[in-house]
Amino acid sequence: MNALVLNCPGSAVETTIPPLRVRNLAVSFGAKRIFDGIDLDVAEGEAVSLIGGNGSGKSTLLRCIVRLVEPTEGSILIRGQDVLGLRGEGLRRARSGIGFVFQKHNLVPRLSALSNVLHGAQARAKGPGVWFQSLASSQMRDEAMTWLEAVGLLPQALQRVDSLSGGQSQRVAIARMLMQRPKLVLVDEPDASLDPKTGREVMELLHRLAKAKGVPILIVSHRLEHVKSYSDRIIGLASGRVALNVESGLADPASLRSFFEDAVS
Repeated sequence: MNALVLNCPGSAVETTIPPLRVRNLAVSFGAKRIFDGIDLDVAEGEAVSLIGGNGSGKSTLLRCIVRLVEPTEGSILIRGQDVLGLRGEGLRRARSGIGFVFQKHNLVPRLSALSNVLHGAQARAKGPGVWFQSLASSQMRDEAMTWLEAVGLLPQALQRVDSLSGGQSQRVAIARMLMQRPKLVLVDEPDASLDPKTGREVMELLHRLAKAKGVPILIVSHRLEHVKSYSDRIIGLASGRVALNVESGLADPASLRSFFEDAVS
């Protein structure tokens, strides 16, 4: 595989292996085994959907990758570095390169969309300029405005977040994640609780990000139509293992539906 460059502002990261590689991952909560030997890769610029029934461990897997859940065994390589061996400042640096969009947007309601997006720069800049738009440098403001424009929210830049719709708030969270200049993006049900039109727009935006910026993305989704349309590959979890790994263009919707039914039975 040739070395590739992640095309995000201010970053240039070369790699000769998949930017995300998980091998033999196991997780147990007490006597309960959640995973038992999970293997997966996400390639440069690839959008991968993670599916499975309730309790199959989709969100847990995302949290393992950023070490919010500690695996029992295995390895997680992010651009060649095993993050399971990191502690302290090394772990903080690794996390700063991972964009994570949670189901809950975790925005500051009383602040503007622009100020919330600036928060994404906290890992690489210090001081009040990354908290409040009025104190930010012109360079930092311009970058945040660029990402707001990318998610279609430039006219709402100065609006308080608590005045925005759910779909708009989700877009602010995505713009904030982009402000991190991430090397890897993890997204947990970005289309949850959104109306069908807004859900499609959010999924399309993430897919465009993977293609246009070369960012590898792992997305948890429960909507089969979105999985089929806005991902390059589909990975399905069942019984603690990877039970499905198929290119989206080769996946049959009826088979995917059966997989969901089998996963929750």
